[in-house]
Amino acid sequence: MSVITAFLFSQIGVAVAQDTDLGDRHRSHVIVPAKVAEGPSTVPTAALAAFEKIKGLVGEWEARDGVSYGGKPIRVSYKIVSNGTGVMETYSQVGADLIEMITVYHLDGDSLMLTHFCAVNNQVRLRAEPVLEAGKELRFSYVDASNLSVSNKDLMNHLVITFQDRDHFTQTWTWRTTNDKGKTFNENAVYNFVRRK
Repeated sequence: MSVITAFLFSQIGVAVAQDTDLGDRHRSHVIVPAKVAEGPSTVPTAALAAFEKIKGLVGEWEARDGVSYGGKPIRVSYKIVSNGTGVMETYSQVGADLIEMITVYHLDGDSLMLTHFCAVNNQVRLRAEPVLEAGKELRFSYVDASNLSVSNKDLMNHLVITFQDRDHFTQTWTWRTTNDKGKTFNENAVYNFVRRK
């Protein structure tokens, strides 16, 4: 076994024993620990339950009542990514002017978070408010955003997801806009999604 391989194994906690019996220097044994120690889970049940609700959205969805886009169909798809630690939502507006955005939902310690990669070129992070395990509604509030030096007039700052049943849910996004005179106001975009079959 090469020195590099032995070093790499040592970095992940695997011991390597070189067999020197009978002058055989080419045979190595990898000793794997019986159990890799993991720290105790500190994520509250409510945060895990909320994340599981998001995971339950995996698949394809469509809304035909997007108030901000004149009723053009809006499609979202969900897939589990990064070894189960994230759920990626891909949003696309159907029509001539394709708008596509990505939102990634993930746990952060004892909270459920999302990062929204907006079409206006900023990246917003929202944190879910504390929820009851049986709650049918997730409310996310603004934490911070990146790239505001380039794009700070328009910003997603709130999201409510309401789960009706396995095949229906609603998203209400709140969009903060600052006009040329510096006045700030909020607009809501409501989408009633139905699972595509």
